[in-house]
Parts: sequence; C-alpha cells; structure tokens
Amino acid sequence: PGFHIKLICTCTLFAMRGLLRSPAPTRARILSTSLRALPAVERMETSDPAPFLTERCALLLPEDRIRELWSKGFVVLEDALQPEEASELQLTLDILTSCGALEPTPEASIGVRDDAIRWQSEEIAPPAVASVIVLLKGLAAAINACSATVRPLGVPSHSMLASYPPGGQYRVHSDNSRREELGGRRGNERCLTAIAYANLAPWDTVSDGGALRLFQRSSEFDLDAFGGDAAAACAALCDSWATRRQDGDDGMAFVDIAPLAGRIVVFDSTLCHEVRASTSRPRRAVSLWLYSRDEEGDGSVEPAGA
Repeated sequence: PGFHIKLICTCTLFAMRGLLRSPAPTRARILSTSLRALPAVERMETSDPAPFLTERCALLLPEDRIRELWSKGFVVLEDALQPEEASELQLTLDILTSCGALEPTPEASIGVRDDAIRWQSEEIAPPAVASVIVLLKGLAAAINACSATVRPLGVPSHSMLASYPPGGQYRVHSDNSRREELGGRRGNERCLTAIAYANLAPWDTVSDGGALRLFQRSSEFDLDAFGGDAAAACAALCDSWATRRQDGDDGMAFVDIAPLAGRIVVFDSTLCHEVRASTSRPRRAVSLWLYSRDEEGDGSVEPAGA
C-alpha cells in the first residue's frame, strides 16, 4: 500500500506540472475532481525538520536574522521565493480557490475570519505548493541549527493554504493565546508562525489593504477579557502602547506587513495579530506552524492563519 500511495503522489505531481499549462477551464475541472476527494486534516503529529535543511534555507535565514527573530518577535524575509516560483504559487492557489478545494472555517459564520483554507502536505500537493511547504520546513531546520534557539522545534505534516476574497479579513487574534478555560495556560504548542505570500506586486497596504498587522510585545495580552470583541481588543492594545510611550518606550504599537509575493514572515505565535481587510484584490498565503514541546500545549492543530 505504501508503494502504491507514493506512486500515485508521484504521478499526481507530474500531472499537475502539465495541468498548469492547460487552459483555465480544464485546470479547474480536473483540480476540482482530484483535490476535493482528499480529506481535511485537523490534527497531526510533528517531526524533526532536519531533513528539509538546505543551503538555500541557511542563506535565507542566517544566524543574525534568527537572533533578530527571537529578540524582536518577528522577521521578514524579502524575495524568499524567486519571481517564477511566486507567480506559479499564485496561479496554483487561484486555481484551487476557484474550483472549491479550499473551504470556509466555522469562524466565518460569526464574522471572525473570511478566508477559505485547506490543510495540505507536500507529499501530495501541486508542485508550486509542495516546494513552498518544503522551504518553510527547511527554515524551521535552520532555526533549530542556531545556537540562540533554546528548545528544538518540530514541524507538522501539513501546512495551511489560505485564500481571502476581496474585502476579506481576519480579526485580531493570537495563534497560541492563554486560555481562561485552561487556567491561563497556552492553548497549544505553536511557537512560531511562518507565512509565505503569493500576491504579485504592486501591493500597497494603503490602497490595497490586506496587511498583516503584528502587535509587538503583545504575548501576554489577555484577548479573552474582551469576549471576542476584536475592535475593542485592538483599541486596548493601542492604548496600552500609548501608556508605554508616556513612560519613555518609543517602540511602535504595531507593524503592518504587505503580503507581497515571494515574501516570508516568521513571527512569535503568541503575538496578537490580524489580517486587515483588503479592498478589491484577493489575498493568498501558505502558513506553517513550528511547534515546541512543553507542558502548556495539547498538541492540537486548530484552523488559524494570516
């Protein structure tokens, strides 16, 4: 059975390369038939990312940038994907979205988030998606190889594909916040969030919207205290920073990061963040969570993304 599965996956990847050169209606019809049959994945085991480490990953995320990540809470990697890689990734995600391979989350019904998602492994994915997942896992291995990394990170079997429609947003949240029902402990084992974007330039966060807004040094902020009121939580986050400035802290309350194709962002999963509403453009991304085993998490993977 294992041999047959690998053979099917290999044939699928070769077929996808040819499919991307086919007319759009043909691509949508074939993808709709093949990918809808794959099961959704909501829980998964983590593994050591060392086999994914390459020279490219080490160059993209050298030790000084990793130290920057641990000290600032985030790092932005420009041009992490080559232009042709980014273009093919956007095309693939556009096709998957148009054929219904990505589905809305339960939070969509209560207005928390507007994206459609799909859990996907690199082993059975379109080539453009598979290569990005492998790259993100390689960056996790590079982080593990750095002396500044205290606790080794693991990677899950699947990444999350996300597609926001024009006007879509994801209200302020944390990928691993403290939970009142867990006695103030973290809700899962997510340590870092890594996101690769697939939205071709130009993209201006003023005219196009859609920025990833990261609230800096917000790890201990109690989102539960606002009962799901994202607007109130945002206002309180900014107010807390205004107080810090009066006390001599000249840091910014938040940083807005444009979701430009080829850009990869890695940030502390405990930070509060949101996806700002886009204007007239869809917004595509691939996300991978890097896990740290500790006493606070339960190992589950819950739909979340930016």
